[in-house]
This record gives sequence, C-alpha cells and structure tokens, in this order.
Amino acid sequence: LLLLDLMAEEVCALDPKKQKKGKKKSGSKQKASGSSGISIEELLGNFVRPDLQSQASFLRFRACCVYQRFATLAPSLGPPGTPKATLAEMVRLTADAELPVRVRACTALKSFIGRRSDMEVRQTFVENLGQFLERLLQIAAEIQCEELSETVEVLVHNFSHEIIPFAAQLIGHLANQVCTLADKEAAKNQGCPDSEEIEECGLAGALA
Repeated sequence: LLLLDLMAEEVCALDPKKQKKGKKKSGSKQKASGSSGISIEELLGNFVRPDLQSQASFLRFRACCVYQRFATLAPSLGPPGTPKATLAEMVRLTADAELPVRVRACTALKSFIGRRSDMEVRQTFVENLGQFLERLLQIAAEIQCEELSETVEVLVHNFSHEIIPFAAQLIGHLANQVCTLADKEAAKNQGCPDSEEIEECGLAGALA
C-alpha cells in the first residue's frame, strides 16, 4: 500500500482508460498494445478497498492514504456502485476507534469531493452530508490539524447549497475554533505565523 501511494501517478498513467483519453486529446492513431496496462479499478477493488475493513488499524490508515491519492488521479474508481460503497466505508472510518484513522479518513474524503464530474460520488456526499459534517467537526474539536480545516473549507465551497440546513451547527463550531486558536496565539505573543495561525486562516475562510 505504501508503494502504491508513492507511485500513484506512474500507476495511473498505465491505466488503459487514461491512455485512451490521452490518445483522444492528442489525436494519436497508435494501436493499443492490448496486453499492457494496469486497471486502477481492479487494483483498488482487489488490493486496497478490502483493507478499509482490516482488523489492523495501520492497514485501514494506509488504505485511506492510497484512496486519497488515487481519488485525485484515477479516471474511474470502479464500476457503478463501487464509488458509493467505497465512500460509505470511508465515512464509517471517520468514527474509527483510532484517532489517526479517523483523521486520515476525513482528509481522504477531501480528494473525493474534488471529483466534481463524478455524479455518483457527489450524490453520495449529498446523502451523507449531515453525518460526515458532524464527524468532521467532532474530530476537528479533538485535534488541531490544517488538513481538517482545509477539508471543512472544501466541503463548504463545493456543497454551499446542500449545507444550508447545517449552517448554524457549522458556524457555531468554526467560530469557537477560531476564538480558541486566536486566544492561544495571543497567549504566545509571537510575531511570526505558525501552523495554528495557518489553521485559523483556513477556518476563517470556511466561515467567509
């Protein structure tokens, strides 16, 4: 799984679907080799997705990392129904017993949000928006993490209309977080920005 994470771009470049798209854009008339290529759908389905349910927390964590990388690169995450089932597993992991797994599941879902042209993924987010937002805010209250703040911001920007029913809950949480970070920064009385200031900016951006 670690190797897949590190070699995600190279592996995706070998996917026949990505190669076909590249040939259409370039107008190339080269013949497909037939035997070459790696199916990202099969790779994820056979070797990564099962680890989302692994008994080993490290494998659950690492599977989330792999999906975070491939969700931004792969032309397809699987046949119809697979992306929805995978997202359901990821949302379930946002309530995992281990905090690192919960955090990684939340930040990995940010990559899924970026698949704007994938209607199945978008619809699944809409259906689970309340549950995901609630868990995301719970984890953000447990630990200060810039990636979590970015996930909140991306979620708000991409589902601005759908998130309206949860606006009061979201604004209350973000306001509390910004105030907490501002108080800590004032107590430090330092002139240079650190990770907490960056996180504060991200939360303020989500509020805006």
